[in-house]
Amino acid sequence: MEAMQTSSAGLVAASDAIATIAEQTNAAAESMSASAEQVARAVESIAAISDQNSASAEEVSAATEQLSAQAEEVVASAATMADMASSLETLAARFRLDGT
Repeated sequence: MEAMQTSSAGLVAASDAIATIAEQTNAAAESMSASAEQVARAVESIAAISDQNSASAEEVSAATEQLSAQAEEVVASAATMADMASSLETLAARFRLDGT
């Protein structure tokens, strides 16, 4: 009978140890799950920022192209104005009075 009580006490202790390990394992699994959710949210945030950066880069590229086109127009206008000034100078030279 004493052997059964000792054996029974050993089984209860082993059962308690297993229950404790199971609780610790469950707590660890919940902690890992929470960490995985945080990582997933962080990855989603990084993806959103990447999308925003990509859109911004496209906008900057489009603005740069527009500015380049405008600069070309300014250069063409300046050349036209230089030609007009030269023509005006030639025309004005016809009206110069002698001695001036």
